[in-house]
Amino acid sequence: VLAEDFKSKALYRQNGYSKVIVMKRPPRLGPANTRKCSRVGDENSYHLIATGLHDSSVIVALMVPRMLQNQSQRFLIKFHPKANLKRVNTETLPPNCSIVEQPIDELLPVVSKVLVSYSSVGLEARSKGIEVEFLSIPGRVSQL
Repeated sequence: VLAEDFKSKALYRQNGYSKVIVMKRPPRLGPANTRKCSRVGDENSYHLIATGLHDSSVIVALMVPRMLQNQSQRFLIKFHPKANLKRVNTETLPPNCSIVEQPIDELLPVVSKVLVSYSSVGLEARSKGIEVEFLSIPGRVSQL
């Protein structure tokens, strides 16, 4: 198993993997992808909402009022690629919100803030110097 760091290696080892190697430079964190790319203060910037595998419908419902209150801010929603979106109501999304399908590494350079509940996208954004807000889902214990 190839791990990105020593913490990941320890987690793999705890779960029974015996042959775990820490990569010298994970491809997604290579030189081209490690530059700081925050665009704070740019009125044309976006706030990226990255959902986890199981929280898409809750996150959308949680964020719609906020999007409506902040009509001048533009929001992008990136759903987890394997998420079941049957229960996600995208009809209520305001005009300042778009659903995107681009890879995360293409989205991070154009956002000033990332909003997540438990998605690892938040950790990746923080490592690039982008502001991250971890969302609390009412009635659920945080998975952070």
